[in-house]
Amino acid sequence: MASKIIKIAGLTIGGKNPVRVESMLKTSFDKPFSFVLKEIKSLEKAGCELLRVAVPSKEAIPFLNKIKQNTSIPLMADIHFSEEIALRVLDAGIDSIRLNPANMKLPAIKRIARIAKSKKVPMRIGVNAASFRNPFGRDKKAVVRLVEILCKTVGEIEKEKFYDLIVGIKSSDVMTTILANELLAKKLSYPIHIGITEAGLAPEAVIKTSVGLGALLSRGVGNTLRVSLTDTSAKEVEVGYEILKALNLRKRGIEIISCPTCGRCKINVKKIAEEIKKRTLNINKPTTIAVMGCEVNGPGEAKEADIGIAGGRNCAILFKKGKIIRKIREKEIVSALMREIKNLI
Repeated sequence: MASKIIKIAGLTIGGKNPVRVESMLKTSFDKPFSFVLKEIKSLEKAGCELLRVAVPSKEAIPFLNKIKQNTSIPLMADIHFSEEIALRVLDAGIDSIRLNPANMKLPAIKRIARIAKSKKVPMRIGVNAASFRNPFGRDKKAVVRLVEILCKTVGEIEKEKFYDLIVGIKSSDVMTTILANELLAKKLSYPIHIGITEAGLAPEAVIKTSVGLGALLSRGVGNTLRVSLTDTSAKEVEVGYEILKALNLRKRGIEIISCPTCGRCKINVKKIAEEIKKRTLNINKPTTIAVMGCEVNGPGEAKEADIGIAGGRNCAILFKKGKIIRKIREKEIVSALMREIKNLI
C-alpha cells in the first residue's frame, strides 16, 4: 500500500522505498561505552538501517551524542512517560523520536510535536498493546480500540501541522498485530512500522515474527520492521533480512537452498550446507547457493541458483549461472562451491 515518504537523517522511509530493517540498542549505559560500541559495530555489519535507543532517564541523554559520533546509522530515541526527557532529547539533536500514546498524555505529545516540527525531527507514534494499565485483550474490539487511539493521537498532532510521522501498533499476539495494522493502513497514509513485540526466544520467536510480518508484508503493509528477539540486536537484523528475502522484498547476503533429503540422497547435504553457511556469513552481496541431494529437483534448483550442486552417488554436478561446469567428488564439494562463490563475488 502506498504511503507518504519521510526522511530520518537521509534514510528514506515509505512510498516505494525498500522496507527498512531496524533494531534497538540492548547494551545498558551502566556498562563501559566500549560495550555499546561493540554492539553498534555488530549492527552496522548486520545491515541495521535505523537504531532505536531507549532513554529511560535524563542521565542517559549524553550517551545519544556519543553514539551519534560513533555510527552513521540514524538514531531514534525511544521515550516513555516523560515529556521532559523527550524535549531534552530534541534539544540534544536526535535524528528522530518515538512516543507511545499508552503511557504519555495527548497534551504532552502535542507539545513535543510542536518542538519536533520546529527542529524538523520525524516522530514515530507507536502503540504497544501491553503498555496500557488495563490491556484491552485480543479480540476484534481490542483491535479497533488500538487503532482508534492511534488515529486520534495522529489527528491531534496534525492540528499542529506536523506530518513527519511513522505509525504502528504492536502486540505479542500475532493476529492482534496483523488485524490492527491492516486496519491502520486503511485509515492512515503514513509509513507503518511493524513487529511482533516481546516475541521471546528463538526458534519460537522467529516463527511468530515471520508469520506475523510475512502476512502483513505480503499484503503491502509495512515500511519498517523490527524483529523483537530475546537475543542479540544483530540477530534481530539478520532475521529481518531473511523475512524480506523470503518475500523477494530485499536481497542481502547468501541464500542457501538445500533439500530436506530423503532415501534418494547419497551425499551429506546437511553437513555441506552448514559448512557453506558458516564460511559465507560475512558476504553481503545477494547470492543464491543450491545444495541439492538428488536428480529429482536438484538440477532444476541448481540451474536457477547463482551456484549450485545436484548430488549423485558420492559425487555432484556443479552448476554456475544455469550451466553445468563439471562433475566433482563429494569431498570436493565444499571447496569447489567456495571457489566459485569467491570468483562470482
